[in-house]
Amino acid sequence: EVGYLNPLVFFRAVEADQSTADNVMLGASLAWRPTGGVRTYGQVILDELRFSRLGDDWWGNKFGLLAGVHLVDIGLPGLDVRAEAARLRPYLYSHRTESTAFVHYSDPLGHPAGANANDLSLLVRYRPTVKWQGALNLAWTQQGRSTEIENFGEDPRDSYETRVSSEGVETLQGVRRTTLLVEARAGYEILPSMMVEGALFGRSTDDALLGRRREATAMLQLRWLMPFRSERF
Repeated sequence: EVGYLNPLVFFRAVEADQSTADNVMLGASLAWRPTGGVRTYGQVILDELRFSRLGDDWWGNKFGLLAGVHLVDIGLPGLDVRAEAARLRPYLYSHRTESTAFVHYSDPLGHPAGANANDLSLLVRYRPTVKWQGALNLAWTQQGRSTEIENFGEDPRDSYETRVSSEGVETLQGVRRTTLLVEARAGYEILPSMMVEGALFGRSTDDALLGRRREATAMLQLRWLMPFRSERF
């Protein structure tokens, strides 16, 4: 709708004028630089929220919280470190239908961990010289997944109308699944914007019902004018 392109607009008023059932989410972020090379930040996303129900695990309190710190050139030139922690409530990103959920080709348009999850991540990048560079990405995620017959709020493609309950909805409800992701890579720039690079991917998933599954993949690639395709970023 053209009305949404207005840089200063009340979205609910546009919805009422258009008689639509669109899905609106609100977000805010705050960052602080206490000293050179250090940046702390936080983000919050609200899908639905009722202040009178805060703290009693009502299903409609759908929000996500994230806090992080970013360090650049601290103690070692060329070193870039980012650490983040996030907590995402069940049914976040979901809506009445899949067409109005916050997904794009089945991928959530938000945190890579998805809803109903706690997540810790660490990204370390190091460029000792102009030509050489490397990176290490670690992510630990706990999530409560849905079953074939019960919607615990993990998959945003499932309508929240099929939720298991409206009261007593807790983060990590459902079948507990813990995932550890490891990505490591190193490369050399043989020509401007052309990298020859080796990478190693590892994933360990521990599901309360399905058990543990581990997988690893190694690769060698030539990359030109394109960023590295990470599982997370």
